[in-house]
Amino acid sequence: MAKFKYVGITPEGAEVSGSLDSITTGTARTTLIESDLSIVSVKEQRSFLKFEITKKKVPKQVIMQFSRQLSAFIQAGIPILEALDIFADETDNKTFRVALTEIGDALRGGEHFATAVSTQSQVFPRFYVDMLNAAELTGRLDSVLNQLSSYMERDLLARQKIKSALAYPLIIGGMSVVTVLILTVFVLPRFQVFFKSFNAKLPLPTRIVLVGAGFVGHWWWAIAGGMVLLGCLIIPGLKTRLGRRFKSKLLLRIPVIKEVARFSIIERFCRILSSMVLAGVPS
Repeated sequence: MAKFKYVGITPEGAEVSGSLDSITTGTARTTLIESDLSIVSVKEQRSFLKFEITKKKVPKQVIMQFSRQLSAFIQAGIPILEALDIFADETDNKTFRVALTEIGDALRGGEHFATAVSTQSQVFPRFYVDMLNAAELTGRLDSVLNQLSSYMERDLLARQKIKSALAYPLIIGGMSVVTVLILTVFVLPRFQVFFKSFNAKLPLPTRIVLVGAGFVGHWWWAIAGGMVLLGCLIIPGLKTRLGRRFKSKLLLRIPVIKEVARFSIIERFCRILSSMVLAGVPS
């Protein structure tokens, strides 16, 4: 059981707020509806011990398969609620199972399918919900779900090709970094002792390299800890709206990568626009 904080409006028009214990957000909404409350918001209250630095995501491949199978179920005449119960029982992803359960609870509470899906914004993107809204208005839910699965499949294939193309450069870059670290930490300090035995005056660039190697070799633990701390600060920051904007601007300014990123964004925009126009979403 979890605790949920809610804001609602009574039949007399008064705004009320409070908290209640429930299993999921959907069951909490159903309980409030049965109490004759018009729901304004329902949010789960998390304690500090349950705080998550990063939200658990549902893989796009899972959503793609769900869309394709739900389309087939609708074409076969199987009710959506029954289909959702089947998917919730069969999926291995806990986050997706909870989302499907809450969507089913919202449908039982009288919500439209697109409205119920929109409450799971951490699982389904906004364009997905917009296409479902248009599909429900035009009565083409099965075909639109099939279009969504096809779009996601093409998007996954494009991502896999990009990852495959970047795999070799990343491996070479990683090996280069490891090689430089080994030379800096283990090899160069030995040369420093060797040069000192000759009392030779070394050129300035050589002295700078040796001093840097000595610093890294002596303070490697502080450098490693600083990098870990910096990563813990940067990774959550990149998940914010400002962080995503900064990352996008940075990618569009890096040589070579900016061209790949630009064409990838344009290609994805065209595919989403094509799918939404075919689904009947107004331009």
